[in-house]
Amino acid sequence: MDSLDELRAAMAQGRVSRRTLLRAIGSGAALAAGLALIGCDAGSRTPPGTVFPPPGGGGGGGGGGARPSVAQVTTALSNLRAQAGGGKDQPIVVNGQANIVPSDNNGLAFERTPDEVLRIVYLQPSGTASSGGFFPAGLNGTIRATGQGGTPTDADVLNFALNLEYLEAEYYLRGLNGTGMNVPESGPVTGGRQVNFTTTEFRQYAEEIALDEAAHVNFLRSALGGAAVPRPAINFTAAFNAAAQAAGLGSSFDPFANELNFLIGGFVFEDVGVTAYRGGARFINNKDFLEAAAGILAVEAYHAGNLRTVLFANQARTI
Repeated sequence: MDSLDELRAAMAQGRVSRRTLLRAIGSGAALAAGLALIGCDAGSRTPPGTVFPPPGGGGGGGGGGARPSVAQVTTALSNLRAQAGGGKDQPIVVNGQANIVPSDNNGLAFERTPDEVLRIVYLQPSGTASSGGFFPAGLNGTIRATGQGGTPTDADVLNFALNLEYLEAEYYLRGLNGTGMNVPESGPVTGGRQVNFTTTEFRQYAEEIALDEAAHVNFLRSALGGAAVPRPAINFTAAFNAAAQAAGLGSSFDPFANELNFLIGGFVFEDVGVTAYRGGARFINNKDFLEAAAGILAVEAYHAGNLRTVLFANQARTI
C-alpha cells in the first residue's frame, strides 16, 4: 500500500488504523503518501499552502502575522529531520492525536546510520560540515564525513557518540546556568544563554536532562581514556537559524528565548540521539561497551518521550 490513492481509499473505508498510518509516515516506501495524508507536501515536508512566519515576541526573527503553534513548529522540524535523515521520523501530533513514541513497523525505535546523523547535525544533504551546522568545523574523531566506508572500531563509535553528547550537554547546561562543561576543546561554543524558566516543572525537566547528558560525557570520556576526542566547535545560533529557514519557520529561531522554545530545541536533539545509538550498536564488539550504549540509549529515549509528552500537552500554544 505505497501509493497515496491506495492509502486515501483505505483511510476512507476505515481499513487503515492510526497506528498503520504512523508506520507509513515513518517508512521510506510510503513516506510521501503518509505525509500527504496528514497535510504535508512530500517535497518540502511542510504543510502545503502554509507559510510559517518568523516567531514574534521572543521566538526568533520577529515579523508580523499569526505566530506558529508548538504543533506546527515541531512538525516542521520533524519533517526536516525526516528529509535529512532517511525518512526515519514522526511528528508528535498526527491527526490531532498524540504520537509520543515514534517507531517502525515492528514497534522498534528507528535507527540512523552515521551518515544520516551527520546530514542532520551538519544541516547539509552532502553530510559535510559547514558554517551553518551545529558543528561548523566538523565532528572530532574518525567518523566525521559521509561516505567514508570501512568498519568503525569501538573507539570510533564511542567518540562519534561523545560528539553528540557534548552537543546535548552544552545545550542544556547553558540553558540552565549560562555556562557549559569544563572539558578539553578544539573550538568555541557560539550561542546559548541562561533561560528564564517560569514553570517549575519545565526547569526540573531540563535540569534532570542536563545532569544526564553531562554524566554521559564523563562516562564516555572515562571509557575511552586517552582516546577520547575533545569537544568540537559548536554553533547554536547559526544552526538553529539555518534549521528554522530550512523548515520554513522564518529567518531565525532562538531556543534560549523562553522555556517553551528551549524544550523545542531539546526536541531537535533527543530523537536524533536515540536513533544514532541504535544505528551505532551494530558496530560495537565489546559487550561491556554495548551494554553501556544500550543504557545510554534508554535514557535518551526517556528524555525524548518526556519532551514529546510535554510538547504535545502544549501543542496549541504559540511561540
